[in-house]
Amino acid sequence: MGKGRPRKPTALHELSGTFDRHPERKKERANEPKPDGPLGPPPASFLSEYSPTAKALLQIWNELVEQVPPGVLTSADRWHVELACRLMYRVRNDRAKAGDYSRLDVLLGKMGMNPADRSKVNVVPTAPVHAPTNPFIDLVNEESEEVGKPN
Repeated sequence: MGKGRPRKPTALHELSGTFDRHPERKKERANEPKPDGPLGPPPASFLSEYSPTAKALLQIWNELVEQVPPGVLTSADRWHVELACRLMYRVRNDRAKAGDYSRLDVLLGKMGMNPADRSKVNVVPTAPVHAPTNPFIDLVNEESEEVGKPN
């Protein structure tokens, strides 16, 4: 038995006028949860400066967040992104199993990370939100700019 068609996002129904023709559908979605914040920083377990695994996970987190289309990830997606990072870590370290590849493909697709799935993702345009980088790198960059300035 098949799964059927994926559920159409509410925003797409609003844009296409479906709710004008079928107000009962809008009423059914009236209490739909709406994420209220940006993705935020990486998980604390990714920030250990002593763990090579944590450093690799942080790098993957930053890569993924940089590549996802702006406006897609919100605070409600944190665990989703963390899982994708952990699976990608397994892939990059030759420890992935067949199911890991499949699950990673699904997770990345839901974030619009391939051409076919990107066409299904609808977002409200906003300014891009990037995960914070290492604050010490910012300090080093500021200091190197200061050194090059004439007195």
